[in-house]
Amino acid sequence: MHLIRYDDKGFRERVKGEYDRTEDVLVGPELTEACVAATVRMKQGFVTELHAHDTEEQVFIVLEGTGELTIENENREINQSMAFYIPRKAKHKIVATSEELVYIYISVWPEGKPRELKSRVYKEGRILNIKYE
Repeated sequence: MHLIRYDDKGFRERVKGEYDRTEDVLVGPELTEACVAATVRMKQGFVTELHAHDTEEQVFIVLEGTGELTIENENREINQSMAFYIPRKAKHKIVATSEELVYIYISVWPEGKPRELKSRVYKEGRILNIKYE
């Protein structure tokens, strides 16, 4: 059984002030056959790049704060207690509009995760990011 708290304050304190976006893996690819989950924290004004995923679908659950979500050509305000779905190949981005935007995302590969998929941590300037390769 794998249990983890998404609101671990220890992680939040370790990165406080150092990064504009952080990602904390909750369920990594080594545990599952078709999905991963992570908590993301973004400081106000941070914008994810406009991107799409060819083989994965995503579900997001907003825990704290507000933001703006773009999926293809549609923009919506997002806030605490909202959930949204991003289909495969849909271009999307998120902008944090409150002091901090916190959400969980779950990425699912309907045909199964790519073979040998591993999570890797990257520090790119003021971004602490997890990439699945």
